[in-house]
Amino acid sequence: MACKCKEGYLEKYSIGSRFTIRKNWQKRYMKSTPEGLQYYKTGEEKNPKGFVPYGFDTTLFTNVDQSIHPEAIEGGFHYFAIQFADPNGGRVKMLLLKTLSIKEKAEWCEALATMMARAD
Repeated sequence: MACKCKEGYLEKYSIGSRFTIRKNWQKRYMKSTPEGLQYYKTGEEKNPKGFVPYGFDTTLFTNVDQSIHPEAIEGGFHYFAIQFADPNGGRVKMLLLKTLSIKEKAEWCEALATMMARAD
């Protein structure tokens, strides 16, 4: 079966590190791989800034609104999210993502769902 890997820029919601409490949206280059979703500051970087592993405890939310995540409030965007257990601490996290196009969101959700189903 052919790989449904996908890559490109998305905006992700960021909550600052343990040293800062800044919250904002950041444009990141994303790569969906068979192991998980990797994200980079730019498409030219070799080492990912973050990684969301696929596994039995990973859930894809294809239609996110404010009832699922309080930051899914800006009109004109299409939101989706991945909920997962942090591999470094086991805490449950949610990666909120947004696109301007419903088509782009559908393509990402299809690619992510395919990869996540293979990981189970």
